[in-house]
Amino acid sequence: MGFQIKTKDGIALTMSELDKEACEFWDKEVHNKNYATPNIDEGHVGNWFDIIGYSIHNPANYTSGWNNIALTLINIFIVDLMINCRNKEKVEVTSVEDATKRLVTVHTFTAPYIALINHWMSKGYTPHKVD
Repeated sequence: MGFQIKTKDGIALTMSELDKEACEFWDKEVHNKNYATPNIDEGHVGNWFDIIGYSIHNPANYTSGWNNIALTLINIFIVDLMINCRNKEKVEVTSVEDATKRLVTVHTFTAPYIALINHWMSKGYTPHKVD
């Protein structure tokens, strides 16, 4: 998975620099072996590198820049919101109650990553896919 995040001057930041910023933003300690995760106590098991990095490397074509990355990120988690993908025998529309619960979960899970994206946007950083 290749991606870069560049400063407003076009300089690529290292993953260590970005991880340090994510840790500071989420008020977490820097770990040498793991990238920052917003809050494990609230069920966040994905770190910024895997969640945001995947969205940068595999962007959809909704729009461009960080908005596209944010939409891609949300789309990753919302895919099975309306269709029960676990049922392999037939296509099954999810109940309104289950869809609502899943939407709340997606919102709760993605909010810290979107906040970090907004933080990086405010600093003039830009996402870049690298093949």
